[in-house]
Amino acid sequence: MQERLLNIMMASKTVIRDCTMKNGAIIAANPKHASYPKDAKNYGYVWVRDASFMLLAAQHLDLDIHQKFFDWCTKAEGWKKTGLFYKNYTINGKKYEKELQIDQSGMILYAIGEYSRDNSKRLAKNVTLVERTADAICRLWNEDHFEDVIQDLWEERFSFPDMRESFMYSVACCIRGLYSAFEMLEKREWILTAEQMEKVLLSKVIKHFYRSYGAIRDTRVDASLLGLVWPFGLVAADDRRARTTFDLIEKHLVKDQGVHRYEHDEYDGWMYKDLHRKKGGGYWPVLNFWMAIYLQRLGKQQRAYRYFQKVINDLKGDCLLPEQFFNNPHQQSIQPLGWSHAMFVLAVKELGYL
Repeated sequence: MQERLLNIMMASKTVIRDCTMKNGAIIAANPKHASYPKDAKNYGYVWVRDASFMLLAAQHLDLDIHQKFFDWCTKAEGWKKTGLFYKNYTINGKKYEKELQIDQSGMILYAIGEYSRDNSKRLAKNVTLVERTADAICRLWNEDHFEDVIQDLWEERFSFPDMRESFMYSVACCIRGLYSAFEMLEKREWILTAEQMEKVLLSKVIKHFYRSYGAIRDTRVDASLLGLVWPFGLVAADDRRARTTFDLIEKHLVKDQGVHRYEHDEYDGWMYKDLHRKKGGGYWPVLNFWMAIYLQRLGKQQRAYRYFQKVINDLKGDCLLPEQFFNNPHQQSIQPLGWSHAMFVLAVKELGYL
């Protein structure tokens, strides 16, 4: 077991390094990798969210890739004007798809905070990036929602300001980002906005966390809601609302110990020329590792191990983690995926396996 995990850890370091471009950009997956399926969607773009998780993992892998990426962020198209990060970018920083995913701006603040913790020299290099991004989140927030159309992290739904809608995951990520920004630079507006956002989000909870609130609520459960416990720390793992949310995820989204994003997920990343086949989503290693981290924090080590080990058992000998695992030999998944490897590293550290 130990040797197997060490081999995957070494592969994770190689994959994340391979996703890091010379100009500092960190792409989600390198389509030039020898194991990248020819019929899988091209993930050779920068998602700031994916990159931020890879940066968190890089701190445990002795990979010095952080500052070059933060510098790259300040040159990304649109950031100087709005202070916000959009859906994804080409390697040279041009917007590729232009939807606004506000959680990406919150996530980069969190990544900077973790990187520069107790290190004033690191922080000094990123003051402008922190200030403009945190200010932009605050500027967009209006009492209980964002004053713009926001796309969710899975890139399939939108919240609309006229309906005063917001995705719980996206709000939670921005709360954590603003708290991180305040811990770094102590601007009062950031903490006040974060506190207001937190109060609003928690006031919307009935018995469990759900996808989005607003004039019309989407009370379905989504596996990304695990993020409210880790890494965002909005509630503790044993909080009644968190435990109820976990129970619903396990009831509705877990199949044969594999965690799916949400019910009736069709996305598989499998292409036929320019068409998405959408033959049904598989389970995501990212989410299995997320479940393991949650259960570890809940003190359920054996259950955490089962979710973690499910991925290890399904992994091929090359130690390369895909975006999804499928229950048939036909569907092709993006492989290797940087975010999957990042979450492996973070789960191993959280669970104390190495």
